[in-house]
Amino acid sequence: MHLLMQKRTLSFRLLLAFSVCALLCAGVFAPRWEAAEARPLAACPGGTIAEWTFLGDVSTPSTGIGTFTGGSGLNPSAPPYNFVGGNPDRAITFTNWGTPALDLSDYIELEVDTTGRSSINLRFDYRRSLTGPTLLQLSYSIDGITFTDYGSTIPVTAQNTWYTEDIDLSSILVLDNQPTVFFRIYGYNASDAGGTLRFDNINLTEICATPTPTDTLTPSQTLTPTDTLTPSLTFTPSLTFTATETLTSTTTLTPSQTLTSTPTSACALSNTATPLALVINEVAWAGTRASSSDEWIELYNPPGGIGCVMLTGWVLKAEDGSPLINLAGTIPDGGYFLLEHSESTVSDVPADQLYSSSLSNSGEKLYLENNGNRIDTANIDGGSWPAGGGTYYASMERIMNGGVITADSPTSWITNTGVVKNGLDANSTAIYGTPRAKNWAALVTPTPSRSPTPTRTNTKAPTAVPVGRPVINEFLPRPGFDWNQDGKIDVFDEFIEIKNLGPVNINLKDWKLDDAENSGSSPFVLPDLTLKPGERAVFYGLKTNILLSDGGDAVRLLNPKNVVYDSYTYPIVKIKDQAWCRYPDGRDWYADCVPTPNEKNAREGSPPAMPESFNPDPLVCNLPDTLPQAFFLAECGGFGANIWRTMYWDAKGWGARLFIPPQTSKWESFVE
Repeated sequence: MHLLMQKRTLSFRLLLAFSVCALLCAGVFAPRWEAAEARPLAACPGGTIAEWTFLGDVSTPSTGIGTFTGGSGLNPSAPPYNFVGGNPDRAITFTNWGTPALDLSDYIELEVDTTGRSSINLRFDYRRSLTGPTLLQLSYSIDGITFTDYGSTIPVTAQNTWYTEDIDLSSILVLDNQPTVFFRIYGYNASDAGGTLRFDNINLTEICATPTPTDTLTPSQTLTPTDTLTPSLTFTPSLTFTATETLTSTTTLTPSQTLTSTPTSACALSNTATPLALVINEVAWAGTRASSSDEWIELYNPPGGIGCVMLTGWVLKAEDGSPLINLAGTIPDGGYFLLEHSESTVSDVPADQLYSSSLSNSGEKLYLENNGNRIDTANIDGGSWPAGGGTYYASMERIMNGGVITADSPTSWITNTGVVKNGLDANSTAIYGTPRAKNWAALVTPTPSRSPTPTRTNTKAPTAVPVGRPVINEFLPRPGFDWNQDGKIDVFDEFIEIKNLGPVNINLKDWKLDDAENSGSSPFVLPDLTLKPGERAVFYGLKTNILLSDGGDAVRLLNPKNVVYDSYTYPIVKIKDQAWCRYPDGRDWYADCVPTPNEKNAREGSPPAMPESFNPDPLVCNLPDTLPQAFFLAECGGFGANIWRTMYWDAKGWGARLFIPPQTSKWESFVE
């Protein structure tokens, strides 16, 4: 019995020692400062605030709590609303949108409660009909009266196509922790009042506020296990979190008077004639490294001037009328308006508007006008561009002297050097420019000159030195004439023409011509050849051994660093002597050109005909070079090639039949 008690005592001591050790390891006995666990606000459930899917043809949220309302200018303007096919189920639809200007009564409105919530995000799907609105504008308010525009206009590019807009509003702190928040989506620039605009899958979400951990002294002197595990001793009392709600109350910290005015005064039509009220701020006339066709232009609205402007009535045009862009949308006070040649021109910065015509690489005069009043210009002196271009296809940026924009002149522009840049091209390569961002030129401090002559204080000649600009000006993938004058008509009559559009000479040594990458032909290294401004050089397939496929291919010009400097991809070629050319020289591409090697490009006329004395031998095969090799050889090789002799089809008197000497066949062959 005594032995049994000893064993039990020993077991109890061992158990007690083990427990004490475990508690010591857990830090129960030693008082210490520790970070209390950060928990969500009691009022924040997390995730979705409200979501509208319109299933069941209702305008009440499918998830969460909120109110959906149609503007008084829409049809219908009140329930019952109209519902149609959505993305993919049901959607709500309205007509009578603004035509063309923004009407403050044409909107849909969402009202939600964001108490205890932060980092608001809005996501919605939308689709327009052929005559529906092509522009959207998002605005927000915390009182339902004073609305503030968010971001730039949202283009609705294609008809009958669903788009998804995902807008991060986490930077708008006034939207956080409010009993009521209103969002309005305005639609305008419809071509007819009967045009429709549908909405589906409208989703307002949030990320709950996470309190900063609070240092709390956790008492742990007691050995009582139940006291040690008491939650109230381990976790921070809820009062700690309640205080956070008071601190983040934006109603208290941000009076409503600080909000900007309603859309009427925020963005309005302008009839200004004031020079430099808006300015041409940046011109990427050379395109990007992805493509010389990927041009873009940036406008800038100097802060504190005419305020947010609706661009109806504004025009950006070249002196020769191409391009001529009727601007649409809005440009906020102190904001930018980005025009792109295609959606992928600046792949990570959305365009405010697209345009189709190209800028001449040899120079253009650009005019920005408001209802006929000239507000600004670019390259007003004419001739070559004063800046931009080069190996990196850099943009031409407007210089600001101490933040002040001066009138256009050759010294008003500078080439972006890549020190400060923004945006990626279609190949995700950094653009040497700052689309929709502050110009690098705005950060340049001109070096004062000791000379009292004012014109020397802003000298930036080293970065604005004109450069040669070689481009692919014309090419012929399927010839029907002896273009290289070697007495034959074959694939070696294909040619590629290079033209120097720059204002100075360019040496083509170590530049390369090639077709599509890894498509068969090897790059041809250009010789030591200097092209003067406006001069051309033609390279025939006989010399380059570049065979341009009749089934579609690409023509590429690479600089000495093997970077694609210019390129063009063409489709299947069905017609002989159908050339692709820039028309006029150096401008837009056309597929209906008449071959004019070493001459000014043309789209009218006919290719020359071969003289009657032309000897058709060696035989000419008129089949496309994309046929399978076996079939091509059967038709165009050996005796099969005789089928292409015009004498057999057209000439008379050569005989009723022609005996073909035996080859490997036991049969005699005749052609009749």
